Amino acid sequence: MIRSLFNTALESAIKNIEQILATHRRKATIPYTVVSDDESRTERLRLGLDDEIYEEWEHKRDDLLDAVLSEDTNDSSIWTQLGEVDAVLRNRRDSVEYIIDKQFATRIASNLGSKVARFGAELLRDFIIAYIAAIAVDSSQSETVSEDTDDLATCHVNAASNATEFAEHHFERALELNPENSRAHNNYGLYLKNELKQYEEAKHHHERAIELDSENPEAHNNYAILLKTEFDRDRMAAKHYKRAINIDPEFAPPHYNYGNLLKQRFGQYQKAKHHYERAIEIDPEYADAHHSYANLLRNRSSQYKNAKKHYERALKIEPEKAMVHRDYALLLKNKLNRYQKAKQHLKQAVEIAPENAFIHNSYADTLYNTFEEYRKAKRHFKRAVELDQKNPEYHKNYAICLRKLNYSIKARKHERISQRLS
Repeated sequence: MIRSLFNTALESAIKNIEQILATHRRKATIPYTVVSDDESRTERLRLGLDDEIYEEWEHKRDDLLDAVLSEDTNDSSIWTQLGEVDAVLRNRRDSVEYIIDKQFATRIASNLGSKVARFGAELLRDFIIAYIAAIAVDSSQSETVSEDTDDLATCHVNAASNATEFAEHHFERALELNPENSRAHNNYGLYLKNELKQYEEAKHHHERAIELDSENPEAHNNYAILLKTEFDRDRMAAKHYKRAINIDPEFAPPHYNYGNLLKQRFGQYQKAKHHYERAIEIDPEYADAHHSYANLLRNRSSQYKNAKKHYERALKIEPEKAMVHRDYALLLKNKLNRYQKAKQHLKQAVEIAPENAFIHNSYADTLYNTFEEYRKAKRHFKRAVELDQKNPEYHKNYAICLRKLNYSIKARKHERISQRLS
């Protein structure tokens, strides 16, 4: 493991810390307190430049990283930082400074204890920059870490989750270091699907992730989502959702996603209801599950009060979900006759998602048909058309509103467009 490079005791790191700090500050001194035999005294540490300091650094930096990776420190954040450094650092040690800020240094200082923290966050930040830069160079170039590729690959996967700019680099580097890293394949597949829209390549990585670890429910769930949304392979998707559930019945996402598949593609509403209920039972804070369950209750039952409860629960968990506001408004307007409240939720939905044509059209429809606010409706019908010019329904609705307001020529134009698109 890569930590074998840094397995010297923490006490050794603390013992050498003053000399190492001296390597990174020129002509300066700092005060610190020495406690011995129940007595304390103040001394000053001189930080001077030494011509032989780099050789000294080489000998001691392993101790220092071991200190950072001690039990009191958040390992994952350190490895993530290290992975990010590798993406930008090729013998350019100053470039690491944008990653390590004072807040990060303060946290590390507090984890390392009073002996190190006494030097202060600013000084410790310089120190952290220097040794992480050195280790990053070694990680990417030194032959001594060739046998420790699995840990380094993992640090790249961690970094990819937090560094959008360099995510693709991290995934490719992780798989170069360890082509059999199932988690790297799974996460890279998600990145290719969601960010780059490279669906065939994403499919390859999801399949490889399952091949390497067939008992990973997350991998089956993610592959099933891709099969359903991008390849219309519904039966194959169902197979992988069920596999994920069989592996871990207490894993909520495949229950939720399988419920969506059963409802949307197979019309099996009772089975879908069961899986939504299981997802909510497993994770009561699962906003999407509450939302989908509420939609099912609204459209396929008369349990409107129960639907209302789940819409409100979804909004309590995630109040900025525009589509939940929109769907809740439909329940309030069409089933519960709460027209003003429905209008309020549609307005909120538009404010949250001003670039969503569907929501503008829904709001305009309510303004037009329920409140007869034709001019206000016109603005939102028009916005829906601007955002989605190829939707015939939006042109049709806009044309109806225009005729109501006696804009006959413009109305005919959008009627023709609607007919052509239909």
